[in-house]
Amino acid sequence: MLHRAEPELGSLGVCGLKGFWSHRMGARAGEQPQPWAAGDVAADNVLLAGLRLGLRETHDFLFAGNPSFEEFEAWVLAKNGGAIEPERVARLNGALLGNGAFALETILPEPVLSPADLAFWDENGYVVVPNAVDPGSCQAAVQAILGFANMSL
Repeated sequence: MLHRAEPELGSLGVCGLKGFWSHRMGARAGEQPQPWAAGDVAADNVLLAGLRLGLRETHDFLFAGNPSFEEFEAWVLAKNGGAIEPERVARLNGALLGNGAFALETILPEPVLSPADLAFWDENGYVVVPNAVDPGSCQAAVQAILGFANMSL
């Protein structure tokens, strides 16, 4: 079992989402967090991947403001185009609760790296992922790196 079941699932019906939110809001408020149990990091990764959310963007949303759980769920829903398929929620909950056959790949629409990409990685130690980042974010990252390194193009 990756995550314990929670009696209060919220409107999305996703196990672990309220606990994820609650833990981050407590940390934001300066509360001493409970120690991580074995599997909590994996459960959080499965939770976010299953909801198609990035760790950084999720933490940015939670720490930039003080969203209620309902506001957090509304944000999660918006990040998923306004709807999360019931089958995906069922697979995600199955993974988090440890029941049924489950593979993370069943949640994701398609693999990011092709077999040729993986072979290139094995041979060269890097791979280029086209369109992984929008041009504006890429330029911002380049500027941040250059600024940190006190360099210019």
